[in-house]
Amino acid sequence: MSYVIHVWESPRPASFEEAAHIAFDLAEEVVGQNPRFLILAARLTARFPCITRAPGGVWSDGPLDGKTGERVYVLGISHSHAEVFAHIVECAARLGLTVFDMQAARAYLPSGRMLAQLPAAPVAALPEPPAAPCVRLLVGCVFEQSMS
Repeated sequence: MSYVIHVWESPRPASFEEAAHIAFDLAEEVVGQNPRFLILAARLTARFPCITRAPGGVWSDGPLDGKTGERVYVLGISHSHAEVFAHIVECAARLGLTVFDMQAARAYLPSGRMLAQLPAAPVAALPEPPAAPCVRLLVGCVFEQSMS
């Protein structure tokens, strides 16, 4: 199972929901090659070689070279690797790139700020019905009826 990470330079999201919009709705927008993606790929593969050079490594697809004309660069990790993910966030931040992790519902901005998906508002708990007195009354009625 692969773990997918989205990376982009701009626009900067103000919320997790805005980051999701950028990652999915603007992902295929063609803006031309971003040189920061090339640098990012070079830094990532210097530490964790591309799957095309080291089969069975951490990446789920390749070549990991940063070449894309799209606004969002997508990275596939073979499975959740904390060390690899931390390296992606660190390298991306140094290049002024935002990292979006849908699986963990988080976006990491170059400033070091993290945006997280807000949990759904809890549903107000309904008051507990007065079960015990009703049961006692019902049992008492049945008992009295059977005695007569």
